[in-house]
Amino acid sequence: MVFGKGEWMRRSILYDLPDWPGWLEFMEVFESSRDAPYPEDSRKYGTIVFESGCREAEAIKLKPTMFRINDEAIVGYNIPVLKKRGRATRRIVIKLDELNPLGYDLVDYIEDCDTEYLLPGLRPFSREVVSERHVSAKTVYNRITEIHPELWPQALRGYRASMLVYERGFSVQDLVGWFNWKSADMALHYTKTRDMAEAMGIKNVPR
Repeated sequence: MVFGKGEWMRRSILYDLPDWPGWLEFMEVFESSRDAPYPEDSRKYGTIVFESGCREAEAIKLKPTMFRINDEAIVGYNIPVLKKRGRATRRIVIKLDELNPLGYDLVDYIEDCDTEYLLPGLRPFSREVVSERHVSAKTVYNRITEIHPELWPQALRGYRASMLVYERGFSVQDLVGWFNWKSADMALHYTKTRDMAEAMGIKNVPR
C-alpha cells in the first residue's frame, strides 16, 4: 500500500509498472517535475529514491555522511534497510557516467547538503528547513507522484532494478546483493523480462 491524495492506494510493481523505457523516455517523464507544485523537492526526492533504490521510509534516513564520492562513483555505506524482523544495512555502488545522468545530480545533492539528513524536514505550514529532522515518508511519496501519474517510490525502485539489468548487465544475483533482497524471487518481482524476440535481436518478427 502507498499514500495518495489523503488516503491509501494500492499499486502493484507486478501489474502497474511498465518495462524500463530507456533513459531518453524516462528522463522525459522525470523532467515533468518542473510542472509539480514543488519542482525542486520532487526532482530531489525522485533522484535520491531512484539512485539509492531505497523505499521512501529508508530514503528519509539517509545522511550525507553515509556517502563517499570520487570521479568514478558514489559509494553509500550503512544504507538503512527496513525488514519485517528488525533492520539491516547495505552498501551501494553508483557508477558515474553518461549511462546514469541522475548520478551527477545525486553528487550535487550530497555535496551541497548542510543538514543532518539528506532529506531534511520542514516546519509545519512553512518551507523552513529543520536541520536535525528528516522529512516524512508521506511527503516523499506525494512529491514523487506529483512528477508524473506513472511514478511512485516503488516504481522508481523497479525502474532502478531494471535499469541495472539493461544498462549495467546485472544478474539476478547482482540485484539481490545490491538491494539486499532476501531471495532471487524479489529480484524477479521488481524487474521485467525482455520480450524473447528482442532478447535475441530479432527486429522483424513474423506476425
